[in-house]
Amino acid sequence: MAGRRRSGRARAPAARLLPWAGPEGKPCYLAGDGAWFLSRLADNMEAAPLGLAGDLIEKAHQILAGRAWTPGELHLLAVQLFYYKNALI
Repeated sequence: MAGRRRSGRARAPAARLLPWAGPEGKPCYLAGDGAWFLSRLADNMEAAPLGLAGDLIEKAHQILAGRAWTPGELHLLAVQLFYYKNALI
């Protein structure tokens, strides 16, 4: 009886918040086991900004570790970090 509750009912799959909004701007959710096309599409859409954010963090580390930054570099870095933080929320 794996996957069953004590009441005898099967567990509903967890709903996943998708990285896009519906036509009215409301959040979109997907129920399932993650093996379908929409799950893979959502995985790919989430992976792209996470990869870019990782690259940006590495760039920030290099700039800040070198201690030879210009005010313009720090400003650009702050703007990029703010943009990616808001894009990932």
